[in-house]
Amino acid sequence: MRAEFVDHSANAALATMSATPHLNHVLVMTGGIGREEIRAFYAERFIPQMPQDAEIDLVSLTSHARRGLEVPPTHHRRRR
Repeated sequence: MRAEFVDHSANAALATMSATPHLNHVLVMTGGIGREEIRAFYAERFIPQMPQDAEIDLVSLTSHARRGLEVPPTHHRRRR
């Protein structure tokens, strides 16, 4: 997550993934399959549209023994 949210680097993010990564952002139907598609997604869509003040907090989901990430809405920039 550091590569995406701190370093803002598509190449660094890709370096943390498997040889055949799949990424599916279900709510907005974006992502990619394979290194080239995912690199393009991070470099052209995800990282450039990320608000400068975005913060990531690790939260516990109390209904299950799972954990999740929450991105607080601290910005007024509209996502495409």
